[in-house]
Amino acid sequence: MVQETRDWLLEEENPSVRYLTLTSLLGHAEDSSEVRRTRDEIMKRGVVPALLDLQNDDGSWGKPERFYTDKYRGTVWNLIVLAEMRADPEDPGVKKACEFILSNSQETELGGFRILEAPRDCQVSREV
Repeated sequence: MVQETRDWLLEEENPSVRYLTLTSLLGHAEDSSEVRRTRDEIMKRGVVPALLDLQNDDGSWGKPERFYTDKYRGTVWNLIVLAEMRADPEDPGVKKACEFILSNSQETELGGFRILEAPRDCQVSREV
């Protein structure tokens, strides 16, 4: 049974699961040829390219203004899945999504993030 499970986790249909199995469960080094090849496949097959194909031109997913509140479909939620699936952070689509979130949710005055679009001239009271 253990060998069957290992074989299933190492199937090539899901390169993210294969990569995590190789590195986290089996302890293969990041610089091994098998790990590098599998990491490259993450951006070519499976969940990662499917999600990136659904991305809007501005870097968001779904309705841009619902980047967080559109649970499990909005931009923040898709970025979480891309991170869990070990998408390449240097990929243009991943970078564009990160820039979208920084541009639309960050309160520059306080450095925090909002679940709704941040005002450009944020005047937040510091009183408690």
